[in-house]
Amino acid sequence: MRKSLALVLGVMAALTSALMAQATGGAKRLSVAVSAGLKGNLADLGSTITKDGTIDTHPNTVARKVYSTSKVIMSDRDNFAIKHNSASTNSPYNLLSDTKAGGPLTGLDLGLNVQYDLDDILGIPLFVRPGFQYMVHIGGGSMSRTLGNATVQNGGLNALLLSQTGKSGAEYAGGTMKTEFGAAWMEIPVSIGFNARLNNNQTKLYAGVGASWFYGGWDVKLDIDEKYANVLGTHINLTNNTATNYWAAAGGGSLSETVKFRASGLSIHYFMGLEQMLVGDFLGAFIELYASGFAQTVYSSELSDRAQKLLTVTSSETLYQSDPNWFKRLAFPVVLGGASIKVGVRYFVF
Repeated sequence: MRKSLALVLGVMAALTSALMAQATGGAKRLSVAVSAGLKGNLADLGSTITKDGTIDTHPNTVARKVYSTSKVIMSDRDNFAIKHNSASTNSPYNLLSDTKAGGPLTGLDLGLNVQYDLDDILGIPLFVRPGFQYMVHIGGGSMSRTLGNATVQNGGLNALLLSQTGKSGAEYAGGTMKTEFGAAWMEIPVSIGFNARLNNNQTKLYAGVGASWFYGGWDVKLDIDEKYANVLGTHINLTNNTATNYWAAAGGGSLSETVKFRASGLSIHYFMGLEQMLVGDFLGAFIELYASGFAQTVYSSELSDRAQKLLTVTSSETLYQSDPNWFKRLAFPVVLGGASIKVGVRYFVF
């Protein structure tokens, strides 16, 4: 046992001495780099959130029948169209009194990697590079809508129907919903690349590919005031001219809920860049295009009891009467990665 251990230690010491001798006798090969870059629109995540997997409102809800709101999580496109059409005509269909666009989600991409150039070992300018990257949302993604007074539609029938719920039409108009999106994920890439050394090894063009492990996702915070919740949770039946406010019957009030979506898995990445030595043979700077991507449909964190009730009744009156807590979780695609231009510095150790 001792002989085997001594043999292993001896081999490791010999390899270490060989690498050190090669590094001492030539160019430095082991380096550490840090980098940062902006990631615009976060792999088009904002568009994915507002177009895929959002919850449909039932055709009989006040949201759909009165305010033409087909999705619980609204999109900029729908808001702009409804607001413009309401403001540009003399019709009584004043569906939105105010809306604020969310804008693209923007992220900060921070990176760290360790690289070893294999020139002295393989005789060709290849390198291996493990690393760690963290992306955090720094701006964009929030939006809001405030409903106008659409209860004068149908010759005042809407207001008359809504009054049957114990609330006047004014208690539905003016409701506000705000959404705020966030995103964060980490990526652990392992890469192999190729160097093209120029200008007496002072300048280097490089490119590489590899595999990455991702973990992270996005979340959405819903702030729904009581009037907007009434709009989502009230059903109108024009067959018998009745209206039922299920949300008020369940206790009413406003709702604030943060729903989280997380995913993990393997994918691929690639990069290319330009590196220039700045100080001697130990400090350089680089600019790099880095691109990676991962997507997976996942279940969200479990919703609160009140959120389950509101989303269930918004989706279906029949379903709500059968199981008011049917919407326990949501399913949604999580898109991680994207492309970014990164700048950084590299320190050559030996």
